[in-house]
Amino acid sequence: MKAGEMRKWIVRIVLGVAAVMMVGAVSSYLFIDRELTRMYGGLTEVADPALSKESMDSYAIFHVNVLAPEGDRFLPDQIVTIRDGEIRSVGDSTTVPRGIPSLVGRDMYLVPGFTDSHVHLWESENDLLLYVANGVTQVRDMNSLPVNL
Repeated sequence: MKAGEMRKWIVRIVLGVAAVMMVGAVSSYLFIDRELTRMYGGLTEVADPALSKESMDSYAIFHVNVLAPEGDRFLPDQIVTIRDGEIRSVGDSTTVPRGIPSLVGRDMYLVPGFTDSHVHLWESENDLLLYVANGVTQVRDMNSLPVNL
């Protein structure tokens, strides 16, 4: 084999190896990018709040344990009335208006919404819904730009 032919084969082999390495690198990048996107919720199907149960603006909760305003104890077996989406009364002998829907809160606890002051909201549009579903009504995102904090 002549030197010129040998050089052509070496160039072909080097180009072939480079092409295979390039395809491998691009494939790896795409795989890792997809997995990171999935891990941070970017592929999560967005929850439709309209599919949740119909909300009640006015109702009463009977036999519920309520966190005392001081936050040091629970007040057992309380009646809580909500009118137009706002808590109107809490007590063990609160009068409940006639015809108002009611819930039984036996062995349950009613507390104010929790605050999580160190969260990392990523790509999922469901992040905030998951916080609310778990009683967290206020968050501070550590992953945002300073203007958003």
